[in-house]
Amino acid sequence: MFIRVNRNAHGREYLQIVRSYRDQGKVKQQILFTLGRLDTLQASGELDGLVKALARFSFKQELIDLSEDVSVWKRRFESVQFPP
Repeated sequence: MFIRVNRNAHGREYLQIVRSYRDQGKVKQQILFTLGRLDTLQASGELDGLVKALARFSFKQELIDLSEDVSVWKRRFESVQFPP
């Protein structure tokens, strides 16, 4: 599964959840769900809420909201020596 931005004839962009599968040896895609217009989801903050909610179920992905805690990044890179 993956997220896709689909643009309609009027230029509006919609966020969709899509799955890929094979049918008789051919790769096909099926739209599972359309989340809504991308601009509306971003403006309302719903997209950020959805990302945070999904991140709770991820074991491999660590998401850090820099607006909440910049000190995490600061601590990680304090001792790193970058070449000139």
